[in-house]
Amino acid sequence: MVEAMVQSCAWLSRVTDDFQYSTVLLQQARAVKFNSFLKPGQTLTVTANLRKNEPNQASFAASGSVDGQSAVSARLVLSKQNLADQRPDMAESDERLIAAMKQLYQQMNPEAG
Repeated sequence: MVEAMVQSCAWLSRVTDDFQYSTVLLQQARAVKFNSFLKPGQTLTVTANLRKNEPNQASFAASGSVDGQSAVSARLVLSKQNLADQRPDMAESDERLIAAMKQLYQQMNPEAG
């Protein structure tokens, strides 16, 4: 359930920053609360709210519910970076990763343009 929230926050970060970063990773999970667990066949509906967006990290409030009932919540901090920030020879890898994320986003959201 936490991974689902992290992935939702990562996609929100990518779209908000116009796919500027090739790597978006979980840096910190705080105040994680499990209210219930999913059973096979149940669907977790995830909500992610961007709280703070800085150049190298973003903070979110995220939650997940099942049939309208809260199942999990957390405050998440994700780091955002490009591989070339540490290794300039990796700039081409950044370009490939960003292109792949844009393509995957288009597949998930054809109406996004």
